[in-house]
Amino acid sequence: MSRDALQAMSVGKSLRVNSINLALFLVAVFINVVSYHSFAPILIAIFFFILFYALLCLPLVGGIWERRIFNRIFTVGLLMAGIAAIYTNQLEDPSQLFGDANSFFEISSTSPLRDLPLIELRSLHEGGLAIKIWATAYDFFSIFGFNRDRYIGISINICTVALTAVVALKMTRLVFGFDPVRFKLLMLFFSACGLFWLFSSIHLRDSIILLLITTLVYVWLYFLQKPVLGCRLLFAVAASFLASTFLGFLRGWFAYLPIGIAIIAIVVLFFSAKSSTKFNKYILLFIGLAIVTELVLTFGEDVKFILSQGKDVYAQLNADQSSTNSLGTQLILNQPIFMRLLLGSIYLFIFPIPFWNGFQLESVYNLFKSFNVIFFYLLLPLHALAVVKIWKDKSTRTPSILFLFCSSFVFIVMIAGTSLETRHLGVFLPLLFMLALIPDLRVRSVRNLYKKLLISLLFVVTALHLLWALLKL
Repeated sequence: MSRDALQAMSVGKSLRVNSINLALFLVAVFINVVSYHSFAPILIAIFFFILFYALLCLPLVGGIWERRIFNRIFTVGLLMAGIAAIYTNQLEDPSQLFGDANSFFEISSTSPLRDLPLIELRSLHEGGLAIKIWATAYDFFSIFGFNRDRYIGISINICTVALTAVVALKMTRLVFGFDPVRFKLLMLFFSACGLFWLFSSIHLRDSIILLLITTLVYVWLYFLQKPVLGCRLLFAVAASFLASTFLGFLRGWFAYLPIGIAIIAIVVLFFSAKSSTKFNKYILLFIGLAIVTELVLTFGEDVKFILSQGKDVYAQLNADQSSTNSLGTQLILNQPIFMRLLLGSIYLFIFPIPFWNGFQLESVYNLFKSFNVIFFYLLLPLHALAVVKIWKDKSTRTPSILFLFCSSFVFIVMIAGTSLETRHLGVFLPLLFMLALIPDLRVRSVRNLYKKLLISLLFVVTALHLLWALLKL
C-alpha cells in the first residue's frame, strides 16, 4: 500500500484518535482548574499548544503523524501536570515545594539571579539555560497580567516533551521508513512512560535536556543515512558543538555527551562501511578523529572534573537516602566499580524496589517513578527481542541501528557508574524506544516470544521483591 493511501487511512481514523485526546484534555482542564482555582494554567497551555502546532503545520517541519503524536503527548503531559498540581497545591508535595524543582521555580520566576548574564548565572546555578528560558516566559506572560506561578514553566516542559516525541517520530521514519504501526507504538511509549510524566509536570530542567539530546541523535542518524562528505557532516559537527555548549549550561557533566555521540557514530560508520566506500571511509575517519580530538581538548579537563565530582556527590546522596541494609546500597553502591556498572545498569530498569513504594500521597515524584518501573517491565522484553534480532539478522545491522544500540549501551553504563539516578536515564529513553521498535509485533511468533519473556521477567522481579522482604525482616 502506498504512503499516500496510508496517510489517507490515518486521516479517516482521526475522529477516533481525537476523541481520546479530547477526553484527556477535558480531564486535564478539570484537574488543573480545581487545583489552581483558575483557568490561567489552561490559557497558558493553549497558547503554547497553538504556537507549536502552527509550527508543525509548516510543510518541511511537520506532517499528519507529527501533529498526531504532538497532540497526544501534549494532552497526556497536561493531565500529569494537573495531578502534580494537586500534590503541590493541596498535598504540599516536598519534592516540588523544596529541592531542585522549587529552586528552579523561584530563581526563574522572581529571583534577581535570573537577570544575570548566562555565563555569570552558570557559576551560581548549573541549569542556567533552563532558568533563562523559563524566565523569558514568566516575563512575557506577566505583561498580560498573569501571575508568576509555576504552571507557566511547566507548560514549557509539557511542550518540550511533546516536541521530543515529534523528533523521535522523525527518527523512526529515518530508521524504519513510513510505518504507522511503529508510529503508534512509539506514541504509546511516550504516553505511558512515567519519567516523561515527571519531566512534563515538575519544574525541572530534564525536559529541555531530553529535547536537546534527542535532536542531536536525530542529526547524527540523518548523517548516517548517507555518510558522505558534505552538508550532512558539517551539520552534524555544528550541532555537536552547539549541543556541547547548551548542555554545559543545563547539566555540567552532560557537556561531554556530544563527544561520545560523535565517537560512537564514527566507530559504527568505520566498521559497517562497505569495502567499495573504503576511501571515503578513511577520509571520514580522519575528519571525525580530528573533530573528536578538538572536542576532547576543549572540554576534556572540565568533563573529567565534573564526572569525578558528580560521582562523589551522587554516591553520598544515595548513601544518605538509603539505609545500609537497603537492597540498592548492598548490591550496588558498596560493590567494586565493574560490579557496580553491571548491577547498576540492571537496577536502573527495576528501581524502585518494591515497585509500589511510590503509590502514596506524599510525593508525585515517587508516584511517577513507580508507574515508570511498571512501564519498564513491559519494555524490557522488547529490548531483549531487539538484541536477538540484531545478533541473528545481519540485515538489521545498519549503521543507524548499530549507532542506536551502542549509544544506548554506553549511556546506560554511564548513568550506572555516576549518579545511578533513573531520572538521568530518562533523557536517553528515545534511543531505547527506537531499539524497542525493532521487533515486529505484527508477527505472531514475535508476539508469543514477547509474552514468554515478559512472564520470565515478572518471575525474576517477584523473586527480587521477595529478597527485599527478607532483607527487611
